[in-house]
Formats: sequence, C-alpha cells, structure tokens
Amino acid sequence: HGPDLAGQVFMDAPPMGTIYASNLTSGNGGIGGQYSDTDWVRAIRHGVGADHKALFNMPSEAFWSLSDADLGALIAFLKQLPPVDNPHPAPEYGPVSRGLIALTGAFFSAAHIDHDAPRMQEVEAAATPEFGAYLAQLCAACHQADFSGGTHHGPPDWPNTANITPDPEYGIGKWSEADFFRAMREGKRPDGPDIHPEAMPRTIGNMTDDELKAIWLYLQTVPPVASKGKE
Repeated sequence: HGPDLAGQVFMDAPPMGTIYASNLTSGNGGIGGQYSDTDWVRAIRHGVGADHKALFNMPSEAFWSLSDADLGALIAFLKQLPPVDNPHPAPEYGPVSRGLIALTGAFFSAAHIDHDAPRMQEVEAAATPEFGAYLAQLCAACHQADFSGGTHHGPPDWPNTANITPDPEYGIGKWSEADFFRAMREGKRPDGPDIHPEAMPRTIGNMTDDELKAIWLYLQTVPPVASKGKE
C-alpha cells in the first residue's frame, strides 16, 4: 500500500494486468473514511471488502490468527492515518489473471482460508518459540504453511519465496541468529543474493529484537524440508 498507505501500483504486467493496492487513508480515493470497524475486521481477517466482495490479493492468511487485541490496535492505527488524496483506476485483469481466477480462485484469499478455524491462543509477547509461532503466521502467508517456500501470489517478476525451515541444504539450517537478523533487517543473505526488497526488510524489518528472536527460535523447531518449495 506504499509508505503512507495511500496505495500504489501493485502489479503492472500485461499478461496479468494492472492492479493497484488500495488507498487505506480517509483522503480522496481512500477507503478509510468509509470503513466501519466491522468492515476492517471483515477485510483483514476474511479478505472481504465493505461491498461484501472478495478482495484481490488481500493476504488474510497472514492476519487470520491475529488476537482481538492486536487486530483492534491495527484498526485503531489505520483509522488515525493522515488523509492522502490518491484515487486509483479500477483494476484491469489480464488474460492470465482472469484464467487463474476463474479456474482456481487464485489471488482471492477469501476463497481459500477456513473462516471458522480457531485462532491461536494468545501468548505472552517475549523472545520465546511460543510467541514466535504466533508471529510466524505472517511468514507462512508467503512461505507456505510448512515454511518450505515456493510460489506466491505477487507480481510475476517477483522470485519464489525461500525455504526457511532448518534444512541445511535448502533452508536456513546453516544460518546463525545474526544471519537471520541481518536478512530480516537489511535483506542480506549470508549464502546468496540479496532478498527481494518488496519482501525484506519491508515486511518485518521493523520488528523488535525480541520479536525477531522469537521467530528465529520458532523456526528452529519446525520440521526441515529438503526442497526448494512448492511450484
């Protein structure tokens, strides 16, 4: 949605189409002034907009397990954003996007998540594997439920997501904790090219030391997967 959350081009590739991330503020073209608390909950947790239609590429898998308190804090933050006037054209879906949507419901998380699944029990915010398991749901949205990586729902020029299980050959089994912190905050891998800037550090680079350590500790406990992930 851009640094000011006023929206920006998300995808601009002829076979896929031209798609804009929404303006989340209350400015001209934004949804902030139109959304009620219920609308925000529906959009964030369920991937469904205020018009009751599924939202394109809304990663609700990452937010479904948010506690009520954390979701409430997120909504409170969104409601106080400074208004930014930034209207966007309607999305233009290309032939590939239209085909994938028709055949598989791709790009619409509302069609795939279990809307009645129980959420994780709240845990204390501390540098523990238990808290890391809670935070790592954000990682699973792109790196798959088993954290083995693979395909994603981003623009076609983005690389597949990496295997972040503790497998020493395909995953991050040879990384140190310092390597992990640097990858998350600087996008620098110890064993390969830099991470795509749309992923790290943009996604979780601002997490605290305790939050990153919690994720690191949790990832050490997941089963290693000896593959490059799902294609």
